[in-house]
Amino acid sequence: MTTIAVKDGVVATDSRVSQGGMVLDDKYDKRKVVDGVQFFVAGNVTDDAQIIACYFEGAEIIEEIEGNPCADFIIVDGSDVYYGGIEGAFWKMKLTTDTPYAIGSGAAYAIGAMDAGATAKEAVKIASRDVFTGGTVHSYKIKGRK
Repeated sequence: MTTIAVKDGVVATDSRVSQGGMVLDDKYDKRKVVDGVQFFVAGNVTDDAQIIACYFEGAEIIEEIEGNPCADFIIVDGSDVYYGGIEGAFWKMKLTTDTPYAIGSGAAYAIGAMDAGATAKEAVKIASRDVFTGGTVHSYKIKGRK
C-alpha cells in the first residue's frame, strides 16, 4: 500500500508501489496536484482519478461510486486538510486538529514515531519497516500551517 503522514504542517509520503508481495516501483510520485489542490492516495493508484473527480464534483460524505475503487487519501486544499476514503462510496472529513495523522499500511509505525517526536518525513522513513512502504520519502509544506 503506502504510508502518508501529516504533522506540523507537512505531508510526507513514500514512493513504493506494490502488488501482492512484489515491489513494482520505488519511484512513484504519490502526490497529484490539480488546480492547486494536492491529492495523496494510499491504496490502488488507479483510483486517483475517481477521488479527484469526486472532490471537484463536490461529493459529500458517503456518496456511492460505480466500479470497485478502494483507497484512503489525504487532500490538501490551501490550508485545509481532509482525510477520506473510497470503497464503493466516497467520504471525506476535515482534519481540525494538529494531532499527527497517518494512513496506509505503515500508518501504525508512522503514528508511533510521530508520537515519539519524529517529523512526518522521519515517520515515513521509520514506517518502511512495513514491506509495502519504501523508496524515496518526499515531504510537502501545507500553506498556512505551522
